[in-house]
Amino acid sequence: MLDPKGRNQAGFCNLASPMGQVRYGVVTRLDLAGSSTHEHLLEAFASESCNSMRHLWFAQQADVEGKPEAAAMFRSAAGVATSHAHGLLEFLAEISGDEHGERFGDTDDHLVIASTASEQAGSQRYVEFATTARDEGFPSVADWFDTLAESELRFSETLRPTVDQAES
Repeated sequence: MLDPKGRNQAGFCNLASPMGQVRYGVVTRLDLAGSSTHEHLLEAFASESCNSMRHLWFAQQADVEGKPEAAAMFRSAAGVATSHAHGLLEFLAEISGDEHGERFGDTDDHLVIASTASEQAGSQRYVEFATTARDEGFPSVADWFDTLAESELRFSETLRPTVDQAES
């Protein structure tokens, strides 16, 4: 069941992405959903996103160790990886949307996607991860997953008034 903006009950946009979009002056229509190229775009996006975060963490470590030149290099590398991820997201937005196949839309749709994803991470994913870590005897990892769950739920709650306004 779709709401008036074409989103399903989970809040994601289910409408097909617009066809005939212009990219670099050329009209494109990408019917790549389900193809190996689509899977490669998803894998590359995940890799570039991880690289960006990894480089930022490396930069932080370099700062702690008093190596500002290395920190600057890692921050620059993080910016490049972020730029790559954004370029990949542009293709994914045309094809199918995020890693779950949920289509992107306008800012109101993005607010709903962000809120719903954070709520699911905080109430399900990280709770399950914490349980597993505890069951396997890793209480400090479980505590970190609990912290992430709480943070995600707070973020979702912070977005809720803006999401409610966008949905009205």
